[in-house]
Amino acid sequence: MECLITLHLNLFPANQVGSSKGAIVMIGFEGTAEGEYFTGHTIGQCVDTQKYTPDGKGTLSARYMLEGVDHTGRSCKVFVENFGASLEDLHPTILTDSEALSFLQEIPLRSTVTVEPENRICVRIFRDNK
Repeated sequence: MECLITLHLNLFPANQVGSSKGAIVMIGFEGTAEGEYFTGHTIGQCVDTQKYTPDGKGTLSARYMLEGVDHTGRSCKVFVENFGASLEDLHPTILTDSEALSFLQEIPLRSTVTVEPENRICVRIFRDNK
């Protein structure tokens, strides 16, 4: 799979609430993005929301906006929602104002998350060739 964007993210302390109906964990984050097509950093409030049912099943949804430069040298913004049932099953969708990156809105994507020391993670977004 071709890696399109790599994100290096710093995590903030988690906030959570639970009841007999389930649990929610929200983790804020910030960081940088790099790759052949885009280089930049997070802007605004970025959050990973994890929802769990009473039986322990869950979904993850990280939403964030990036600001930077596309591979043509133009300034742009990229919105990402990374959604899935686990860290091994994530499917990002992208929206961007960059004409050069508009192909990212049309192709199937997959991502991986690697936990790193000191409250950091690495997210890699790939073209899904399946």
